[in-house]
Amino acid sequence: VTGHNNYGIGCKSLSLLTSGCFNLAMGPASGEKLSTGKYNILFGRHAGCALTTQLSNISIGNDSLGQNNGTHNVVMGTYAARGTGTPANNDASYNVVSGYYSATNLTTGDNNVILGKEAGCSITTGSHSIFLGNEVARFRLSGDENIAIGRLALRGISTTASNTGSKNIAMGAFAGYCVTSGQYNLVFGHTAGCEISAGNNNIVMGNNALTCATTGSDRVVIGNHAGTKVCGASSVIIGPYAATNV
Repeated sequence: VTGHNNYGIGCKSLSLLTSGCFNLAMGPASGEKLSTGKYNILFGRHAGCALTTQLSNISIGNDSLGQNNGTHNVVMGTYAARGTGTPANNDASYNVVSGYYSATNLTTGDNNVILGKEAGCSITTGSHSIFLGNEVARFRLSGDENIAIGRLALRGISTTASNTGSKNIAMGAFAGYCVTSGQYNLVFGHTAGCEISAGNNNIVMGNNALTCATTGSDRVVIGNHAGTKVCGASSVIIGPYAATNV
């Protein structure tokens, strides 16, 4: 063993270390398989226990980064960014994840910011997304460059394989709640566009706006409760309660 400046506390903590340096691990089996990796900080039972040669991870919480072999992740929360299947296939890197079970299935997705209880907990390969709030994007499987802020925004349907849309922005609780393969949607407001599934290029602004739409595209709806009855494609609806009694 040639490694130095390592500190391991707990049964099997840093037990396979060889030339790795400047690692700190506390908790049973934390950093258990780390060999040549450096600059890792691991706290919790099985925290970072599959890491081997990786660098500069911060993992706090039981089983956080437990099956992941990525680098430069900052993870906090039980089962956060744990990964699934074979650790060698999980190399998610440069992610910031915080919350109970947040991004727990992350495998190869990179450069994500995911904060909140069970936020993005089904995502595997998606990258460059920002999810903020409890259960945000809860059933999303993949998709890149999505932004969702607010409880259950961009949640997706329970069939995770259907939730693959990219480049959506949803802000507000339940905003874009049912988006599946839809892309380039901008949705702002409580429950705004909450029925959009496969629709693309929609702009929705207002609480409860465009709540009747599912697959249509290219609509502009602005106003609280606007567009709750009319859902035609390429529509422009502006004003509070506009097109609600048609």
